[in-house]
Amino acid sequence: MWIEFEARETEESTLLFQLDKLDAAIQALEYEKLGHTSVVDFYPDTLQKLSDPILKQIFEILLRREFSHVSIYDQYFLLLELN
Repeated sequence: MWIEFEARETEESTLLFQLDKLDAAIQALEYEKLGHTSVVDFYPDTLQKLSDPILKQIFEILLRREFSHVSIYDQYFLLLELN
């Protein structure tokens, strides 16, 4: 399974790879809220690795930081539910 994930041989493994990258970027957004500004360099790489249009749109919405008073994970899960 790990080899399939790394090689992104199936639709499922490709989606899982993207979700893994998105999860790391969301964690980085949480770190940024705590004052760790060095994580912003991480975001362009994540956007480049997202090919699923819904996941890419979700990340772009989160990058706007419009609802800073709400947990990034809460926003993420809500956006997933809406899509």
